Amino acid sequence: MPAHRPEGPRGALVRWMIDQHPGTLFLLADAARDDAVLPTLLRAGVEHRSLYEGWQGEGLSEVAPYLAAVPREGPFLDAWIDASWGASWGTFLFSDVTIFELRRHLRRFLKVRSEDGKTLLFRFYDPRVLRAYLPTCTPAETEAFLGPVRWWICEGPRGAALLRFHATPEGLGCDSEALPDAPADD
Repeated sequence: MPAHRPEGPRGALVRWMIDQHPGTLFLLADAARDDAVLPTLLRAGVEHRSLYEGWQGEGLSEVAPYLAAVPREGPFLDAWIDASWGASWGTFLFSDVTIFELRRHLRRFLKVRSEDGKTLLFRFYDPRVLRAYLPTCTPAETEAFLGPVRWWICEGPRGAALLRFHATPEGLGCDSEALPDAPADD
């Protein structure tokens, strides 16, 4: 792990922050956000699995959420950060479990029930949804939702910050790091 913290540009700082976390690095990518998401994963050749399955999952493959095991070395991680940060393409997770165990855990949260009893898809893999949802969780909900996830990283609005979520005995822990050369808040 590098000891010197870069000052900018923001892609270098995001990469540096990611490199500070132990555990296997996973990417939870949202193919519905941009037509380039799925082809980028496919071209990179990284191990990935859709969170959807069965014939319905096959029909939604172009807009599905994908869990990918991301190597820390090689060009993929830097290229992904450069292309996606600020565009809400996905989030990063750190865990000590396999991609199959993490996928099984995350699949439990794909559907929720509305107040009127309807089943809805829960797009927690979208950073805009994740950063709004997690702070509303009780300590027990935080523990259940994060499960084997040690750290969950996502972008703040317009990519102007890096948010790091983790479970604490009191519930959700969240650190926010402002990023250089990010668009100004409105």
